Amino acid sequence: MRVKHLAMAIATLFILLIIVAWIVLATYDFNKLKPSITQAIRKATGRELTINGEIRLGFGLKPDPSATDLRFQNPAWASRSDLASVRRIEMQVALLPLLRGTVVFRRLVIIEPDVNLEMSSSGATNFDIETGDGRAPVLPKLAFEDVLVLAGKFTYVDSSTGKAYSIWIDRMHLQIPSMEGPVQINLDATYHGKACNVKGTMVSLAALIQPDKRHPVDLTARRGETLVHVTGQIADVLGFKDYNLIVSATGPSVADILEYFDLTGVPDLGPFQVFAALSDKEKRLSLDRLDLRAGSEAIADIAMRGAVHD
Repeated sequence: MRVKHLAMAIATLFILLIIVAWIVLATYDFNKLKPSITQAIRKATGRELTINGEIRLGFGLKPDPSATDLRFQNPAWASRSDLASVRRIEMQVALLPLLRGTVVFRRLVIIEPDVNLEMSSSGATNFDIETGDGRAPVLPKLAFEDVLVLAGKFTYVDSSTGKAYSIWIDRMHLQIPSMEGPVQINLDATYHGKACNVKGTMVSLAALIQPDKRHPVDLTARRGETLVHVTGQIADVLGFKDYNLIVSATGPSVADILEYFDLTGVPDLGPFQVFAALSDKEKRLSLDRLDLRAGSEAIADIAMRGAVHD
């Protein structure tokens, strides 16, 4: 009987400790952690992360912290102060992988991000991250099982020309098994006022941060009846360097697809088919193969085949 009573006492104490821990975590003001978080980000990237809103934690078997009004600093040469801002971010983190030093996000929701990608006249991008002491960052052990981006805006600015290109994200779903693994994407967006969808496999997050080797790409973009498929390998996505790609496209209007590249005033020759092999073998654009057919019997029928080297 004494053993039974002792076991009951231990079990009761254990339950009480869990209740106390739950109350402490549920009532703790996690906003006190802001200085520690910003300091850790500054040490890892050399840049400031500002959290103007609240940090909250839903406590359970799968903790789900959230934060509002976040801003991440741009380098000094960039055209605006923030590389990115986010209205709200929600996370659900797996507990067991933390014991192995790996952070696994069961779910990550990013609401209203505004991301500004810039390239300077020297070829540097504002995504080039260094630590506070000038060293390249050490990639953390991260995995994202389910990432959802809602109501976002991504802008690319070419500082050498002053041109800016923006895409509005309606909904983007990502699966990122590791920093080094390929990223699965399904994107619904608006570009040049027209809806489009992109899905397939992108390069890893590590390749975006440290573009030291080629990674596979397999993407399909659809806009109305126009379909574009890109497959191959690329190392530096942001700088568009060290690539070997195959691009095929079909659609009802040549003029319609050229609007994506700000090329207007082109006569509408009707439906088209394109197959192109692109590379930069000699550090410059090389169109290794081009097969083009455009037009219809009612207007004209144009066919071209060959190669172009810049």
